Amino acid sequence: MGKNLLLYKRADYYELKKEKDLESISIISVTKYINDLSLIDQHYFEDIVDISSLSEFKNIQSVSEQVLLKFTDNIIFICEDEKWEAMSYELRFLFDNLDGGADYIIDNSLSLSDENNEQFVGNNRSLFFYHKDDYGSVEQQFGEKGYTIESISKLISEPWGIKSFNANKVVLDLSCILEYTRFQSITEDVVYKLEATTLYICDHSKKEKLEYELRFIFNEFKGIHENQIINDLTKISTLREHDTNIINRHKKIIDLNDNELTDFFSNFRQRLYGHAKFKDDIEEQIKTFKIFNKLGEHKILSVFIMGDSGVGKTEVARLIFDCLNGKKNLAKINFGNYSNEFSLSSLIGSARGYIGSEDGEIFMKVRDTDTGILLIDEFKKSNSTLFNYFLDVLESGKMTSSLGQEIDLDGFIIVFTSNISKENYEKKISPELRSRFDYKCIFTPLADEDKTKYLEFRAKSIVKKINLNEDSGLDFHLSQYLKHNINVSRYQNMRDLNKKIKKIFMQFLLRAR
Repeated sequence: MGKNLLLYKRADYYELKKEKDLESISIISVTKYINDLSLIDQHYFEDIVDISSLSEFKNIQSVSEQVLLKFTDNIIFICEDEKWEAMSYELRFLFDNLDGGADYIIDNSLSLSDENNEQFVGNNRSLFFYHKDDYGSVEQQFGEKGYTIESISKLISEPWGIKSFNANKVVLDLSCILEYTRFQSITEDVVYKLEATTLYICDHSKKEKLEYELRFIFNEFKGIHENQIINDLTKISTLREHDTNIINRHKKIIDLNDNELTDFFSNFRQRLYGHAKFKDDIEEQIKTFKIFNKLGEHKILSVFIMGDSGVGKTEVARLIFDCLNGKKNLAKINFGNYSNEFSLSSLIGSARGYIGSEDGEIFMKVRDTDTGILLIDEFKKSNSTLFNYFLDVLESGKMTSSLGQEIDLDGFIIVFTSNISKENYEKKISPELRSRFDYKCIFTPLADEDKTKYLEFRAKSIVKKINLNEDSGLDFHLSQYLKHNINVSRYQNMRDLNKKIKKIFMQFLLRAR
């Protein structure tokens, strides 16, 4: 006699589980035995083994043969039909009843003994779901009872911590688990090793997916208010109000009336040197953006600027910030700092349980600015994970942190800059992401005429600052002195030109004294 396999449809699982519960028969995931083969000898012969999670393993055939062949032939194995279809070829040697195709358990009565049915091997675990707006209250009330909340990712990345895990002091949050490819088997692996009294919570937005996939390790899926420890939970909206206030206090281009917009364009054109076509194009882009944003069809205006260093790419974002009368700091992220595999966590924050790393840089920068402009510098230096993140941001108009908190970027302008070439742009950036950029252009070095105008502007701005801050009273003729001592044709990089201006100004200052 060989081993037998029966299938079930996903929609029928809970009916099957209810039926077997009444018969005191447990359905246990094979993951439990994969992680500890010694448990096979303790398996109660009437309990059913579900092999659905095997589909998550790359080496399905070797893993399944190593584990399943250790079971006696009278054990009943079941599997979700769609998952079986994906791995039926690899497991073709294990089951004897597949010649005509596997039968469905819902249509077949299992030939089980009536003896010892009083024995029940199940689980009493519950997974409690909270809404993201209530997390602060949940954390506070657990804290008052002496608990801290940690993310399951900590135990996944540091499995040696499972042995020292204290179920009397720590609540485990599973919200991040869907980010893992093999989330079902990974979660089962951790949970099976923890004490039965461990408390588990999760963001409610994950419920629909997890309620089914984690059916073997949790007997109940409830709202957080049903947890006895914090059954006095009252809703608070601190996080929601905080995030709403963040957006409300940003001054955005869509908020300007016609006169203000005219002044904006005039100021912007005057202060951005060169790039005449870009000035015309961006004015048209902004006017179109304002109209379709009001219609609810255009959340974010995205601009991708290519070109060599020092040709004015980042200056575009700074000028938009200034022309919107920004008083705080420009929200700027340098993607040159986000090239490693952990870059997404650094950008949007790590999962709960990692003290001090809950807030990502981009959320802090957006919170700390007062204008609706975000600069993403050196975009090409990042990786596909962040590219995909911004693909979603540009599509949805929202940024989502690792904690599930959202910041609505409706009305924002995001300027992406890079010194990438046009050829490499098409190689490095996916077609999907390229199509999300509203406007793409290449900045070329400024003409000598524009550089000379920049000298005049810098001279006026320096004199103005000195007169305001030092009240020197000196009658500077700095503009003429700069023109006389600087050959602008020698400078392609405006940063280098600006350094030269500072150096010549110091000479002028010493000469004047």
